Amino acid sequence: MKDAQHIVLMGYSLPSDDFIYRAFFAAHRSDPRRHVKCTVIDKRGNCEWLDPDELGRRKDLHENTAMGAARDLFGPDNVRFYGGGVPDVFLEGGTVQDHAVERLLVWN
Repeated sequence: MKDAQHIVLMGYSLPSDDFIYRAFFAAHRSDPRRHVKCTVIDKRGNCEWLDPDELGRRKDLHENTAMGAARDLFGPDNVRFYGGGVPDVFLEGGTVQDHAVERLLVWN
């Protein structure tokens, strides 16, 4: 994970008492040469993707522990969100689709 450029959080809320992982992720962010992106997948709202700008306007999602922690650790410009949860993030029309998996894993 030390060379990761994209972290995906599914089912992990980055709780405030998890000092080890928070320190680990914070260390990555403190390196100015690295621009680590983070995608948060949660079952909240509908099945929509929110980019950093849209996410900034959605104050209702900032109360989410994982969302708030991710924005603090990676910076608000480096966090995106999918609100349909798992398994919907992988699906389209009820079946797993390659492009849905690619959209989750690849964020340029």
